[in-house]
Amino acid sequence: MTPAVAVAGGALTLVIALVPGVGFAFHSPRLQSAIETASALVSVLAAYLLVGRFELGRRLSDLGLLMAATILALANLAFSTVPAIVGHPDSAFAVWSTLWGRALGAGALAAAALVPDLRLGRPRRAATRALLGTGVAVAVVAALAAGLAGTLPVGFGPSPTSSDAPNVAAPAGFLAVQAATLALFAVAAIGFCRRAARTHDELVGWFGVAAALGTVSLLDALLFPTVAAGWVQVADLIRLAFYLAILAGALREIRAYQRQAAVAAVLDERRRLARDLHDGLAQELTFISMQSRRLREPGEAAVLQEAAERALDESRAAISALSRRADEPLATAVAQVAETLTARTGARLRLDLDRSVDLQGEGRESLLRIVREAVSNGVRHGGATEVCIVLRYEKGLRVTISDNGSGFEPARPGGRVDSFGLVSMHERAQALGGRIEVRSQPERGTEVEVVLP
Repeated sequence: MTPAVAVAGGALTLVIALVPGVGFAFHSPRLQSAIETASALVSVLAAYLLVGRFELGRRLSDLGLLMAATILALANLAFSTVPAIVGHPDSAFAVWSTLWGRALGAGALAAAALVPDLRLGRPRRAATRALLGTGVAVAVVAALAAGLAGTLPVGFGPSPTSSDAPNVAAPAGFLAVQAATLALFAVAAIGFCRRAARTHDELVGWFGVAAALGTVSLLDALLFPTVAAGWVQVADLIRLAFYLAILAGALREIRAYQRQAAVAAVLDERRRLARDLHDGLAQELTFISMQSRRLREPGEAAVLQEAAERALDESRAAISALSRRADEPLATAVAQVAETLTARTGARLRLDLDRSVDLQGEGRESLLRIVREAVSNGVRHGGATEVCIVLRYEKGLRVTISDNGSGFEPARPGGRVDSFGLVSMHERAQALGGRIEVRSQPERGTEVEVVLP
């Protein structure tokens, strides 16, 4: 959006400057006061939001944004809003302090766009010093404007009703500060645009759009540097769009925080259920498995023990699924499932997992259950001492689980392929539109390959 905004704003400025009869200002004291008030409120909201963002991320770039938003908030309140409310928007103090305050804010924005994205070791102390420095800088601007108010010119610039050609009839110092502010906004727009493209940070992108609007606003104000009470220039409307872009970014950031809070609430509930399963059902199943070994009839004990161990595996799988983060990479989830199972028997685990491969939703849980069943069969029934898992994307998602266990004859009636676990694996893969191939021979291990579209 940033280049498009800059081009559209530049085209609008050319139309105003070159087309006869198109005015660059209109008389509306109430709208002027409303613009200044809205600008102040938005900058205060942005500063407040950035305080929380900095507390969470502790990044230097966020501290720079916080300083810039604070300067804009203080400058708008002290230099524009209050004079407009009390009826002195065209006084020397209001005109020149606003000019210098905006230049200070543009400089802070440019610095925020260019500073490295580093995490600070002592964020609270850094924030305190930065905000104190910000307050001092704004106070210095106010003191200079108040002290020089008697010597600074006011009421200059072209007539608000004339727009046939640019007219820079203003003090050289005024024009120089405006030109410098324009350059700083342009630097900020470029810096924020590049950072947003690199980090995919939406708020930074909106600040880039805002900085582009600020550049266009200063260009228009530089071509028509009018200071007249009650007159709203096109530059003022573009400046209002600058703050509306920041507001849009702030609202999007708040919405993102709400989504994160919702996900965190769901995750907390899942963890609570996982703790309940671990402390209740899993403990009871462990006790049943241990006690079944004491039964007198070996056959009955083996059947009962196997059922208890399978139920225990299911409870552990549920605990793991409930405890897992929603944004956890698939490779990490596969590794955790396999490590949990092989650690119980001391089997060696070799992993070759492509971290760029991902799968979301119910498909992920089904795939993890297939991996769990394949690894469990290898180490528990096949006595494998080594398990290898490969995750790739080759004409579809492929997971291969191989072991060096005792193996079996897949085609033999009554073999392991007819067991409930392998049947369940096939059904899960088919439900996802995929397939499973089981390759095994007695005493030569087993290989299970899962292919999903």
